[in-house]
Amino acid sequence: MIALVDLPSRRVEAWKYSDLARAIDESVQFVLKRDRADPIVSAAQARGGIIGALAAQADMVETLEVAAGASELRIDRPVYAYLEPRLLDVRIAPGGRLTRVVVQAGIEGGVVLDAALVRIGAGGV
Repeated sequence: MIALVDLPSRRVEAWKYSDLARAIDESVQFVLKRDRADPIVSAAQARGGIIGALAAQADMVETLEVAAGASELRIDRPVYAYLEPRLLDVRIAPGGRLTRVVVQAGIEGGVVLDAALVRIGAGGV
């Protein structure tokens, strides 16, 4: 059985080269609300890879839409104590602007698995 501390993290330089799909198997415990065969999980995996699929299984997919000409500031302060995969699916309409700041202070033994898919319309930032 794999313990959460054995999974890759940002504190380990080689984390980005790890095979997360292989590391995450039936032995990793987190709250599953959807089956892997669920079409919502498949769609999230197509958008966000393995992290998207895990996020969909845990019902942790969020959609953010920034309207045309709008300017938004978003500050995320995730607090992870466990394995909590999240996928943020962002659509910025033409001329829209989004500034996202992620503060990762206070992560205590949790595993950070955040993915963001951002689609930007013409003239958006």
